[in-house]
Amino acid sequence: MAIGSLLGVLHATGLWHGVGYWSALWTHVLLAALLAPLLVWHIVSRPGRLKAADLDCTGGWWSRQSWDAVPLAELMGSVDAPTLEVTSVTGYSRLFPARDVVNLYLAIGYSGKPLRRGHGAPVRLVAPGRRGFWWVKWVTRIDPVDRPWWLQLPFPLE
Repeated sequence: MAIGSLLGVLHATGLWHGVGYWSALWTHVLLAALLAPLLVWHIVSRPGRLKAADLDCTGGWWSRQSWDAVPLAELMGSVDAPTLEVTSVTGYSRLFPARDVVNLYLAIGYSGKPLRRGHGAPVRLVAPGRRGFWWVKWVTRIDPVDRPWWLQLPFPLE
């Protein structure tokens, strides 16, 4: 790649036009043809493509926990907006349909033990049936909002 770039620079600056009938362009094409099999080998020899389970913060791992949690519906009461926005101290947030408030919980521990910092202490959202990136850690705010819950990326890019 560096040789091809060097030849391109030399040709573009007029310092090299090739040798006889062998132009700088043909040298570039020859180098590309020689490197193409290496590129194909590199792509084929790599591990498989990402799966949907690779896109969440759990990497597809899961466990059953007995959460020490309060149903969000008990804390929120009736919600007059179509969407709830749950925000982390880090600024990360997820939108949920307000109708799902009955299936969301705020946890402060699991199996009788307090949450550890790495698991979202002091408060994290528990969203049964949803992938890990929906389970917002370090919750600081839960706000009713007027925008549609589905108007967000299906998984975080952060």
